[in-house]
Amino acid sequence: MGLQHFVMKRMQQREDGVGTMPTPKAERNYLTKARKSHESGETTYITSSPLSPTNGFEMLGNKEAEMFEFPEKIRMVSFKTIRYMIRILRARGRSFKELVQNEEVVEIEVRDNGNQELWEELKEYASEKWGIKKIGFTRIPTEFIFSGKFISYPYALVFIEEMRKDPIDKAPEHAAGVETMRVYWHLGNAVNDIARWLRERGIKCQPNHPLDGLTVTPPLAGKAGLGWQSQFGLLITPEFGVRQRIAPIFIDKQHFNLTDSLEHEWIEEFCSTCGICREECPTEAINEKRVPYLEGVETIGALKSCIDRPKCYPYFLETTGCSVCVKVCPFSRGGGVYDQLKSQFLQKE
Repeated sequence: MGLQHFVMKRMQQREDGVGTMPTPKAERNYLTKARKSHESGETTYITSSPLSPTNGFEMLGNKEAEMFEFPEKIRMVSFKTIRYMIRILRARGRSFKELVQNEEVVEIEVRDNGNQELWEELKEYASEKWGIKKIGFTRIPTEFIFSGKFISYPYALVFIEEMRKDPIDKAPEHAAGVETMRVYWHLGNAVNDIARWLRERGIKCQPNHPLDGLTVTPPLAGKAGLGWQSQFGLLITPEFGVRQRIAPIFIDKQHFNLTDSLEHEWIEEFCSTCGICREECPTEAINEKRVPYLEGVETIGALKSCIDRPKCYPYFLETTGCSVCVKVCPFSRGGGVYDQLKSQFLQKE
């Protein structure tokens, strides 16, 4: 119990007041270097917009950093979860330590056909070695960079990995939280490895861990045509519904064809008429109407939020991630339900 309590208190002691994972030293050094570079007028790094969200917590909308009382009753995390946390911190640190490898990359040319052959090789490598089936490519709006953060390159390969349905269906039990941490760990290792693969093929890049990253990933993946944001802010994809985690690899040039698309835009209206997540939320933290907080975003238009964060966040911590909204979303059933829901919805119009 002592180790469990220590880990949870370390989560509380984040310097930004957000009770998630501590920041690895290599990441702190990177951000310090980037901040000093920016303050000196250099353009080596790409920084956030004045409209950028302050932090992630999966939900968007509040530009002000919010401080929460750490819940008195916190489910003691299992040692399996602690192991994942430690491995995640190592992987996050490694992603910044290995940026020095970009100095040795002999860059390939940008081709008119979007390096189609390399694109297919990338998809095959990600699928066969890491089980990743969904990849997109897009340019990153600076509004998607968290306030005060910096990235090295303007384009993003976006990778999505499924969270298994059986443990997520047990939410808010601890099994759902363990599955979430497992995917964070696995996907973080995957993008680190794929970044090395890209560098060997002449592409400078920066992998970013899916947990506590530098950019807000649900709208980034939506912009890349991989899905659309749900009522509560997470991404809905045809394959997994909301049962996934997302990680980008930032790259220096437009080496691939952009996958931007509005194919899944119909989900916006579907969610406004569904309401299951709102009804099932154990803390009544999902409001009926989403409020735009950022408009005019290329491809996807406005970003909206409907989460009452002070209601959501304490229970989120108490239950190691809750995930009830992920469980009950009808898209999360999988098995072709996306096409069924789309057909039924469009017939009603």
